[in-house]
Amino acid sequence: MKPRKEPLIEYGEKDTRDIVFHVQSIEAETTGIINNRGYLYVGQNYAGRKATTMIWREKDGKENQ
Repeated sequence: MKPRKEPLIEYGEKDTRDIVFHVQSIEAETTGIINNRGYLYVGQNYAGRKATTMIWREKDGKENQ
């Protein structure tokens, strides 16, 4: 994995900024669980495509829904 060159934007619990994704840029939305090797699998038909994964913060030991 390459290190990020751009600084991360961190959002606090009381931060009210919006995160915007352009609809025409998003082809699919999928859910899954990252396995013990750190992989999250999507359909084979997306092989070679660029993707971004959002990691949801666990709340009280339970996965956010």
